[in-house]
Amino acid sequence: MAAIAATRKKIGARSIEVKWETLTSADSGASAEVKGHPDRTVQVSGTPSGATITLQGSVDGTNFVTLTDNLGLDIVFVNTTGLKVLAQAPRYMQITNSGGDGSTDIDITMLCNAAGL
Repeated sequence: MAAIAATRKKIGARSIEVKWETLTSADSGASAEVKGHPDRTVQVSGTPSGATITLQGSVDGTNFVTLTDNLGLDIVFVNTTGLKVLAQAPRYMQITNSGGDGSTDIDITMLCNAAGL
């Protein structure tokens, strides 16, 4: 299983885009430090082909837990794509991936805005 590194791109003066690209059924999204941008929205796109994508966060970079949306539901995409707002803003984030098949090809994009935007 490969841990795909996230890329970061500055958008305007107070936002960044964090992206894990081309995850296959054998890949996960490596831990990425995302601090100073507490307003976060995540989008999963591509071809899940049975994959389950879970967003996890940590304050210490070691102990990760599943994140929730603003309704208190786990941020898990089961064989689907979509868009969700994160309720927490941990310093570190990572992506877990289970299932899928040879045609799984997923991108996870997160827009992170600074406070007060």
